[in-house]
Amino acid sequence: MLIPLIIIGVFIVLVIMMRVFWSKSTLEELQLWNGERILFEESPVETETVMPPRGNTLFINCFIRLTNYRIIVAQKVLLSGKYTLRYVIHITDARGFPVGGASTMPPVLKTGYVTFRITRNEISAQSESDKPFIRILPGASGPLLSGIPKALKITLNRYSDFMDALNRLT
Repeated sequence: MLIPLIIIGVFIVLVIMMRVFWSKSTLEELQLWNGERILFEESPVETETVMPPRGNTLFINCFIRLTNYRIIVAQKVLLSGKYTLRYVIHITDARGFPVGGASTMPPVLKTGYVTFRITRNEISAQSESDKPFIRILPGASGPLLSGIPKALKITLNRYSDFMDALNRLT
């Protein structure tokens, strides 16, 4: 009888700690950097994450924002108008140097969302069943606990607008 109560107590403490430490991991709290400007936004979109060996995860009701420095993917919180950050993807130049903003990537356990770097070449336009989507293939997917996916598939309604905005970066 005591063991289940301890497990429930630990679970409640972990939920409270996550709520306190990750309370700033929302789209509304994420600030734009100096010189950063929004090039594209769309909602709702679907984002599929490929994370071997666990398989694929589909995030629905997502919001995507493309800036001149980052791609931001957030998911709408159930019974709320807020969006929780899922991925903050820093776009680097061909040598891997940050285009702007932060030079280090904070760990997921500190921020509550996954942050990683990609080059423009790791973003491609593809189509499946006559439905276009954006595929992001990070060059290095990092350790299992980093949360960096092997691939991201983002299905957009305004696909061509996203590609036009992305092409303006190069």
